[in-house]
Amino acid sequence: METTKSNNKFVILTFGDTHKSQFTTAKPILDRYGFKGSFFVTCSFMTEGNNRNTNNNNEIQSSRMSWNDLILLQQDVQDIESKGMTHRDLNHLSSKYLELEIGRSKQCLESHNINSPNIFAVAHGDAWANSTVINTISKYYEYADNGFADLVYLHCDGYPIHKQTD
Repeated sequence: METTKSNNKFVILTFGDTHKSQFTTAKPILDRYGFKGSFFVTCSFMTEGNNRNTNNNNEIQSSRMSWNDLILLQQDVQDIESKGMTHRDLNHLSSKYLELEIGRSKQCLESHNINSPNIFAVAHGDAWANSTVINTISKYYEYADNGFADLVYLHCDGYPIHKQTD
């Protein structure tokens, strides 16, 4: 009789800033090993003129993913989430601009046919102790990723061992 040992450990693979190489290089590796990733999108990176590079054939290529790339990722059951409108440090924004940076990014993704983004990744990973930022994120998203720290629980209903009180 064969038994299966489970260690209840999980890995979440995240990609930020919509670099084209995440689509052209990382996705084929994910495919090869049967993994899925979470791609955190900064909307203005998608719609701005984008930095342009030339390849060996002198063809112009964007250094960022296109909206079509994101749709293809979504169709492949990759996770598409938000990293804001402009990648600004949220700790230095007024309430009005927090609403625009956080709330509008969800609308931006949905308007480009991305299905219900539910996680917001904080640019610069430095907002975990800012209750104004956390409260604004929680108005639009169920979860937040602070980049360099533990997950941020937005409604203080995380795992029982987590003692977050704000």
